[in-house]
Amino acid sequence: MHDRVNAMHLAERLPARSFGHAAFSGLQDTAPRAALLSLHARVDGVGPHDWEHPSLVQVWGPRSAVYLIPTEAFAAFTVGRMPRDPQMAARVHRVADEALAGAADPYRRTGSATGRFRIRWDARTTELIPCDPPDVDPDEARVDLARRFLAWFGEALRPRFATWAGVSSADARETLRHVAEQPAAPHLPATGVRLLPYLDPFLWGVPAPSSGARELSGALLVDGVSAGTWARQGAHVTLRPVPGAPIDRIVAEAETLAGPLGVPAVRISVAP
Repeated sequence: MHDRVNAMHLAERLPARSFGHAAFSGLQDTAPRAALLSLHARVDGVGPHDWEHPSLVQVWGPRSAVYLIPTEAFAAFTVGRMPRDPQMAARVHRVADEALAGAADPYRRTGSATGRFRIRWDARTTELIPCDPPDVDPDEARVDLARRFLAWFGEALRPRFATWAGVSSADARETLRHVAEQPAAPHLPATGVRLLPYLDPFLWGVPAPSSGARELSGALLVDGVSAGTWARQGAHVTLRPVPGAPIDRIVAEAETLAGPLGVPAVRISVAP
C-alpha cells in the first residue's frame, strides 16, 4: 500500500525553509491560508509570510483552485494542463487574453494553463501577474505534472489523475502512457502530531473527515494515524480528538499554529 504519510513529508518535518520540497505536488489554498498551514505540517519554523517565499508561487491550478506550488513546477501546473486539442487550446489562450485585459469572466481561471500569468491571492483579493510563458515542451510539462501526482498519491490512484489534474480523460491517458511506474517513498516511522487543514492533499481521494459540525474540518494525525478532526475560525481552534487520543500532545501542536497564523496565541477548545 502506498505510504502517503511518508510521500507527503508527514512522517517527520522537513528542515526549515524546505518549502519547495514540501509543496512538491501542490498545496491547495482555497480556504484562507490553508496552504500555509499545510506547509506548517511539513516544515519546521513556518512563519506567516512564508507563502510568499521565492521558492513558491501561486497559480490557479487543477480544477481552477488556488494552489501554492514550487516555483520550479510552474510549467507543470500551467502548461502541463493545456488541452492537446488545438481548438480547445486556442480557446484557453483567448480566455487568458481576456483575463489579462481585466475581464471578470468567471472562466478566466482556465487561462492559467497558458502559463502567461501567475496570481497573488491574499485571502481577500486576487492579482493577476503577467509573465512570459515557460519555454518548455508541453508534453514534458504534462509528464512532470503526472509524476508529481503519482509521487504523492501512488500508483493505485493512477486512474484518478484526470480528475485531480482537471484534464480530459483522453489527455490523461496519453500523458500517463509516457510515465513509468513510480517507486514508493522510503518508509520512516511517523512521529508527532499534525493538524492538516481542510483540502490538504493528504485528504484527497479519501473520505472527508466528519466532525458532525458545520465547519470545514481538517484531520488530526498522531504518529501517522488518524486521531480526529479539527477546525479553525480566525485564531480559534476547535479540536475533536477520538476517544483515547493523546490530548496533551494534540493541544501542544495546536498552540504552534500561532506561528504561521502570525498571532501571539491561538484560543483552543476541545469538543466531544
